[in-house]
Amino acid sequence: MFGIGGHLELPEDPARPLVLIGGGIGVTPFRSILRHLQRHRPQTPVVLVHAGRADYLYSAEFAAMPIAYHRVGREGLADALVGVTDLEPAPQYMVAGSDGFVSGVVEQLRNTGVPGDAIQTDTFKGLHGHDGAAA
Repeated sequence: MFGIGGHLELPEDPARPLVLIGGGIGVTPFRSILRHLQRHRPQTPVVLVHAGRADYLYSAEFAAMPIAYHRVGREGLADALVGVTDLEPAPQYMVAGSDGFVSGVVEQLRNTGVPGDAIQTDTFKGLHGHDGAAA
């Protein structure tokens, strides 16, 4: 009824590193991307930074993958981002999460010198509880 959302695209060069940065349940699209990479492009270097509060969705699955997997709280995110902006060759960055999370991460990446064309984004509006508040 609603179709498939999202518009993240893998770089053409399978040797170009990927840095995936997900906020909370915004990490969900990275699960299918990582499964695809394992099957079709296992040579692609991948770093996954998952920022969350306490529960890290798919953490056991991600930890078992041949990737650099970092679980951080929101307060540790800035330091984690500094650690992924000096990779060589220059990676493609994919950021997914809420509007606020995505815009904050993009700003931090740009402030460290990551060019805008190296950053792809996908926003997720989140789940809503019975009272209408975002979960």
